[in-house]
Amino acid sequence: MNRSLSSRTALVSIGALAALTVTGATASAGTPTAGAPKEPGLVGSAKIHYAYAPDDDIRFDFDAHGFYTLARGTFHFRHSGIGADGRPVTGEAWGEVDCLATGGDTATMTGTITRTVPPGIMAGAVGFSVAGHGRHQRLGFSWGVLDSPAELPGCYAIAPFTTVTAGHFAVTDAPLPAVPVWLSTAHNAEAD
Repeated sequence: MNRSLSSRTALVSIGALAALTVTGATASAGTPTAGAPKEPGLVGSAKIHYAYAPDDDIRFDFDAHGFYTLARGTFHFRHSGIGADGRPVTGEAWGEVDCLATGGDTATMTGTITRTVPPGIMAGAVGFSVAGHGRHQRLGFSWGVLDSPAELPGCYAIAPFTTVTAGHFAVTDAPLPAVPVWLSTAHNAEAD
């Protein structure tokens, strides 16, 4: 047999095998199994224990769904405590989600504050993280450990440094879609 023909046949066979393997891996990674969730989510309401304000009542509500920068949803938080003058004080904020990422029982989420009571107590981008489940669930929020307003890139959140003391969050993990739309959207925008 011709040595160069044999080498070319082997290379074509290896190339075809590699292409099938990559195609198979992509299809299996992006094809949800029967009953698998179609998109990730982070929902729920919970009260946390925050070391810097251990006696305060701090609660978070999340309703977010979708992959990365295609995520949508809302968040709300309320912090009640005693002000410097000894009187009760409460601050609340609402916002829109702009990114959500999940993996197992962990989620990171970012968004932008749209309204506060009293007005103007916070503004800009914020980040959240949730990890664990049951009595061991934890939550992180960017302004709890960073100067506010901090420069916070989308899709990035601080590690979960508080403990959930009442209520809970449900993290829904979902297989990545076959075509990462958020990446192709970003690449198309760069090409324009």
